Amino acid sequence: MAFFSMFKPKWKRGSKLDRYRTIEEIDNQARLGRIAKKCRAEDLIPMVVDKISDPVILARVARKAKDSYARWAATCKITDQNVLMQIARKEKDRNVRRVAVSDVTDQVFLAEFALNDPDNDVKKKAIKNLTNPHILAQIAKTEPDSGVRWYAVNNIEDCNLLLTLSQSDPDESVRRCAKTKLREIKKEA
Repeated sequence: MAFFSMFKPKWKRGSKLDRYRTIEEIDNQARLGRIAKKCRAEDLIPMVVDKISDPVILARVARKAKDSYARWAATCKITDQNVLMQIARKEKDRNVRRVAVSDVTDQVFLAEFALNDPDNDVKKKAIKNLTNPHILAQIAKTEPDSGVRWYAVNNIEDCNLLLTLSQSDPDESVRRCAKTKLREIKKEA
């Protein structure tokens, strides 16, 4: 068995400390990207992704890494809105989608995710940055999940809609949120 371990890359063999040292020595961005895409050792992934600074390689890791943690870590470092939107649209892992959506400011994109994503936490992240009053109103009136409605109500500025929601929403916490938001708006005026 020891004979075959000689053919493994240095970052895959030896003790944990040896693997860390090997990663520390690597400066080649493309090589780090290849390691991040193939690596399944959760203890090495943060270190590898942290060393990557090339946005193209980060995007490639975020899209193609086998490990969802590597995709998540790379997505956390990406700032390009278009790349984040592509990742969010194609990614199956909800944690990666949540990170990608949380940094996007494009209102059409956010509306798409706030209305259609199957995961409520991703919807909430989209709603946090959503400013379109019509979409927020639609979510507050029609979304089946009360937690998602609460996030939408918290972003609404329309006093008439807030008054309606404070009286008619089936969930007590959403009604309370609408009343609190209404009081805040009246206090500011």
